[in-house]
Amino acid sequence: MPTFDQFLHDTAKNGGSINTLFEERLFALVGKLEKIAQSFALWKIPYELIGGGAVMLHVNRVEPSAVRNTKGVDIMVHWADLSRIEESVKRATSPLTPSTRSSRVRRRGRMRPCRIHL
Repeated sequence: MPTFDQFLHDTAKNGGSINTLFEERLFALVGKLEKIAQSFALWKIPYELIGGGAVMLHVNRVEPSAVRNTKGVDIMVHWADLSRIEESVKRATSPLTPSTRSSRVRRRGRMRPCRIHL
């Protein structure tokens, strides 16, 4: 994936226009997802992109001009992989750090809080 600066340069070179606020935020989100995906791939941790990011990817395939940005990256993982996820984050070369657990996951038929901020 090109850097944001490369994207700006290439688009300007081709005579295109850019909504820099939107594109810069989008590149930041994609960058976060790439770091997560690389770490999970190294540790062979299965995951699914969910929420606004998943909707954004689907809309982009159907009608790219209709894409709307989202504030974060939501991923679904298996509860049993949580300790491996925390370890993969600790060992990542990027500044990813685990923090509080506070959203919801299903365990033994009940919803339990669990979130790792990356």
